[in-house]
Amino acid sequence: EEALSLLSAAIEETKAENHPLLVMGDINVDGLTTNRDNQMLNNTLSSHNISRLPLPPTRVTPTSSTSIDFICTNLHKEQTTSTVIHAGVSDHTAQLCEINHATSVPTQKKTICRIL
Repeated sequence: EEALSLLSAAIEETKAENHPLLVMGDINVDGLTTNRDNQMLNNTLSSHNISRLPLPPTRVTPTSSTSIDFICTNLHKEQTTSTVIHAGVSDHTAQLCEINHATSVPTQKKTICRIL
């Protein structure tokens, strides 16, 4: 519960209510199971209009397969693409999140004046 309070305070400190926010890391709460810790984490995130994106197992051992890393955002699911990468440098996979952000190229306006 203390960790969730710290997470909530960090999110509040960003003042990102009206801005895109992405939080990633090792949270040690298995997203593949339904339990009290998972519900408390989801409630904390939800109170900030943030959701946890679904990930496949991010830590696989001979005896367990858990999704204890997370990618959380206030962006719509259609705006993000998440992937796990088996890099082999850790007992966890790496997580990659791409933000699909459409940018527009500003058009130059040209005004021609004629003096008659």
